[in-house]
Amino acid sequence: MSVGTHVKRRHMKSFETSTLQVFSRPKLACVVTLFLTVSAATSGQDSRANQVSSASEHKARGIAEMQRGNPVGAVAEFRQAIAEHPDDAASHDYLGVILGETGNLDEAVGEFEQAARLDHNVPDPHFHLGLAYARLNRFNDATLQYEADLRLNPSMQEAKYGLSEACAKMGDLDGAILLLRQVVSAAPDFAEAHYNLGLNLWNRYKSSTGLKQKSDLDEAAQQLQNAVQQQPAPTYYLALGQILSDRGDFENAVNNLKRAVSLDATNAEYHYTLGLASRLKGEIDSAASEFQEALRLNPQHALAHRSLGLVLRERGDLRAAANELHVAVTQLPDDPDGHQLLGTVLLKSNDLFGAIEEFRAAIRLNPNLAETHANLAQAFRKAGDEIGAAHELAELETLNRQKSNAGESMILVETVAADVSKGELREAADKLQKAASLSPDFLEAHYQLGVTLKNLAASLKTTAEKESKLRQAEEQLHAVLQLEPNHAAAHMQLGLVLESEGKLREARAELQTATRSAPGLLAAHRALARLAVKQQDWTTDISELQAALAWVPEDSDVHYELAAALKASGHPHDAARELEIATKLSPRTGH
Repeated sequence: MSVGTHVKRRHMKSFETSTLQVFSRPKLACVVTLFLTVSAATSGQDSRANQVSSASEHKARGIAEMQRGNPVGAVAEFRQAIAEHPDDAASHDYLGVILGETGNLDEAVGEFEQAARLDHNVPDPHFHLGLAYARLNRFNDATLQYEADLRLNPSMQEAKYGLSEACAKMGDLDGAILLLRQVVSAAPDFAEAHYNLGLNLWNRYKSSTGLKQKSDLDEAAQQLQNAVQQQPAPTYYLALGQILSDRGDFENAVNNLKRAVSLDATNAEYHYTLGLASRLKGEIDSAASEFQEALRLNPQHALAHRSLGLVLRERGDLRAAANELHVAVTQLPDDPDGHQLLGTVLLKSNDLFGAIEEFRAAIRLNPNLAETHANLAQAFRKAGDEIGAAHELAELETLNRQKSNAGESMILVETVAADVSKGELREAADKLQKAASLSPDFLEAHYQLGVTLKNLAASLKTTAEKESKLRQAEEQLHAVLQLEPNHAAAHMQLGLVLESEGKLREARAELQTATRSAPGLLAAHRALARLAVKQQDWTTDISELQAALAWVPEDSDVHYELAAALKASGHPHDAARELEIATKLSPRTGH
């Protein structure tokens, strides 16, 4: 390690993304304690030693300028230090920090990359590089750097927090939640981490393609409660109110949203959300008042116009409701619900042709709105168009049948878990096949069927039947990816199926896609590492095992596998280090 890098922790704030404000860091760089071990110059020192000594002095002056809040002076000193000692990783890293905080992100990235190349055993450049990549929306690159930091310093909560943000941006909510749970456990007073954990749990609940886990919604509410207790911020109260409303606790939802409004009465979104919760609570007049206030603050808030139109319709003021809803669909023409609501108001007002036009607009935008087909049939019938009414009723019957099939499909998927737990894979596969047939767009049915067929194939003895089940599994997993191309778990399972079929190149591509889509999917990293061993690709094997260790640093099996890979690739010293770690975690005989 270079002179002057013995103790050095830098935690940037203004350089970071807005949601990555870790542990109240100072603005430029946190107070740096630097122990310089520069020996007095002697007549026997050569010019290179003098250069290093001079470079260390410039670096020390650069740090002093950082502490004084003088970025221009700091940059000049660090540049001079690098000119005199180009191989000093610490100077490159310090310079990158200042460049990043002053908005020169591209140049900062270059300095961090150079620092990481010069001394790959120091975590700080990787952390700073992760922050810079995240600011540049290069989240895959940011993930790799945070993982590198955590391999070197597994307890660094800042890196876990940064990695959680990158995962959330990439759609890997499972990975983000895993990390944030660790962060709030280590730092229970960190309000923003509780807030982000709550949001990610809520988003996972809302976006679930399978059976929604009510526990996610409950934990989300608890995390938001923790956040507002630590820091009574209006955004935290807003999120808590929305989650409580989703849980049906409208009274507490309204109370928390009122708190948000009291803290920031000029925010139209807060009034709008309070209006939604008030209406669900049955307080129609209060809801109308909040929507009106939201529109006073932001006349272009189309959803507030729509919601005000809804409560006006409920109060029987059809003319005023129609006016608001006309504004709503003008401002937000692609909103099918707005057109549907306007159509109902016009239908009640006996404006049949206007109602028909709005219902048709809603159906063009969303053909699956059963209520709209029913309303359009009613409008056609009132207008004397029996053929049009019959057509809409036929569409309604089709949608109702699809809804019934979806419900039956969901029940079948729910019952499969019991069959699988008893080892009855054929029975499970039959139920899932029926579920997928009943509801072809039900992603979870295809996914569970693909996984079950893969597991069933592994239990079969005859080659022909095994190959048949693997082909069927492959088809089902492809069906999942047709519905959702970024389904990381489906890519992983497809990779495993392809590997079982001997299609190693295709398997590798699917597993790599899985790890890129969901960095926290440890099973995909492990599977890709095992496949790399088969191909004697030690570089990939090592890379994937190291990525896994960023997430599970105390997994002895991964350390043992990494030790073997390092030894096979000709790195005996690194292999010995990994073997020592693995043995301490879980001793094995023969090692």
